[in-house]
Amino acid sequence: MNYTENGRPIYKRLDVKVIVGDKTFPLHYRAASGKFYSQEEIDTELERIIDHIDKNFPKLEFRQVTIVPNRVNFIAIGKRKEHVERAMEKSSNPTESQE
Repeated sequence: MNYTENGRPIYKRLDVKVIVGDKTFPLHYRAASGKFYSQEEIDTELERIIDHIDKNFPKLEFRQVTIVPNRVNFIAIGKRKEHVERAMEKSSNPTESQE
């Protein structure tokens, strides 16, 4: 691992996996030659990835699993609570017959 002059860790790569059921979507980021990612840059990139996941999988809830600071998995753990509650409301409210 590399460190800055201040002793803060810096990373050459960021590896992210988005796991939905039996499908895995790997995302690999590599810093340009002579450059590194700071923890702040990794956190910013993870926020962008979370926004992308929320946009593409709006009904699923994900758990973030940090293996090491620059290696993170997002694992789908089921439907989001609000979607489950809506589905239950629809099934419990009978539709009224129209005349």
